[in-house]
Amino acid sequence: MRKLFVYLQYPKYIFADILYKKTKGYTIIGNNLQKLIDEDMGRYMPDKAKLNCHGLHAVNYLLATNRIFRNVFYYRIELCDKLASSILKGLSFIFVPKLHNIEIGTHPGGFIDGGLRIVHTSGCTCVPYVAGKNLSVFQGVTIGHGFSGSGDIDCPVIGDNVRIMANSVVFGNIKIGNNVTIGAGSVVTKDIPDNCVVAGNPARIIKRN
Repeated sequence: MRKLFVYLQYPKYIFADILYKKTKGYTIIGNNLQKLIDEDMGRYMPDKAKLNCHGLHAVNYLLATNRIFRNVFYYRIELCDKLASSILKGLSFIFVPKLHNIEIGTHPGGFIDGGLRIVHTSGCTCVPYVAGKNLSVFQGVTIGHGFSGSGDIDCPVIGDNVRIMANSVVFGNIKIGNNVTIGAGSVVTKDIPDNCVVAGNPARIIKRN
């Protein structure tokens, strides 16, 4: 019954479908925009769906069943100025609105690589300067500016395969290495090396591989 309900909603995603098809023709910082969306979808698609992690069917399924994915989808669309300002995006937003308590972006000139996953709908702010592949951000997390008060870049640079658990704060001109897990409720204001688990306020390394 649920599957039938999902399929009946597909017509309202027509504008999002056209946007997705158009992304194949755009490159963002050396990355094909459609490929980035496909990598994001791979982090959201449940095994039980038995769908490929790319293509219109996957886009429609996730837009229908996962409201958080909508925010990730529109973040990717807004990377391309031409698509972001298009009437297609405006129409899609009317029929398929995103959640307003989740902010995704970067410092100007920054970039979040493919495989971005926001977990839970209770709100977060994800504004690094750069983030690598497969970033996972849980509810209540804030990633953003520090207190430099200057025009310098003061947002974090985050490596690949990083998990930032619930209610953590990561801010300032710092670097988070690859394969890092930041425990729930942590406050991170200093660099973290690769392959670490950190926790606490201020965050400290509790496990290192």
